[in-house]
Amino acid sequence: MDNYIEWFVTEEQETKMIAEKLGAVLRPNDVVAFYGELGTGKTFMSQIISAALGVTEHVSSPSFAIIQEYVGSIPVYHFDLYRLQNIYEVADLGFEDYLERNGVCLIEWPQIAVPLLPDHTINVKIDFLDTEKQHDILLRRIRVYNLNNHQKDIFIN
Repeated sequence: MDNYIEWFVTEEQETKMIAEKLGAVLRPNDVVAFYGELGTGKTFMSQIISAALGVTEHVSSPSFAIIQEYVGSIPVYHFDLYRLQNIYEVADLGFEDYLERNGVCLIEWPQIAVPLLPDHTINVKIDFLDTEKQHDILLRRIRVYNLNNHQKDIFIN
């Protein structure tokens, strides 16, 4: 996974711009997997992407529900797999069926489901890099992996 687009961000507006661009390139049956520590912005990016896909209701972290379904110009299926213990629990959700329902799947904490993810999954890795305590600035690195050529062209321009 060395083919990626990378940003270094300190402000919410920068993260929002990246998520809006990502939302603009997504099509039915696309899958986005978000990796990162607690508080890095996985849910925030999911909210912005959902809005870009026409979802008008509030998008919240599905930590306890595990999955939330939203209606937009494309259906959005938002997963949070943090609390699941094994791949069998993921399969019991009907996870693979969601991947084929002509919507966009946004998956937080996807590590346990990696064997079930399609090859075309777009991976978003968000890392805290450093905290400048004097100015209370938090630096994040956002890397987007596995965009196809058409998505890259739209995303970069």
